[in-house]
Amino acid sequence: MSGAPAPSSDDDKYAQMVKAYEEQMRAAAASEAPMGAAQRVQTTLSMPYLVRLIILNTLVLAELGLAMYMASLQPEIASPVFFKVFFALFVPTMILGSHSKRWLHYLLHREQLEQEEQQEQMEQQEQLEQQEQLELREQMEQQEQSEQREQMENGNKSSEPAPVPRV
Repeated sequence: MSGAPAPSSDDDKYAQMVKAYEEQMRAAAASEAPMGAAQRVQTTLSMPYLVRLIILNTLVLAELGLAMYMASLQPEIASPVFFKVFFALFVPTMILGSHSKRWLHYLLHREQLEQEEQQEQMEQQEQLEQQEQLELREQMEQQEQSEQREQMENGNKSSEPAPVPRV
């Protein structure tokens, strides 16, 4: 019989599965073409996000240390004290982190947001000006029409022959 010998135990089955998996991974890695610089995904974070991350992590570690210290002062009820102190500080920190994310996003994209607001205001002004121009044109057309009517009425009266006086 050629081929792989029949496994005698679960360990042998596991070892064979691992070898097969490793061979598949090697084959997949060999078949992949190297990525160019344009194809690579940028995984770095910007400096403000890194600063925010470091500050939040430092705060959580400080809260953890304080909670452990407070729990060590009362060893008989250490777990409830730890959870009470830690989560009483952790929840506001997460809220602060969430708001800092929004604030940081606003600071980083403030110029773009301001430009979009200005563009929207300009578009609104243009629309208002166009509406005003349309209204003025309509008013002028109405005035011209009323003047033409008056002229036609006046013209009809003047085109009528004047009455001849009787003697």
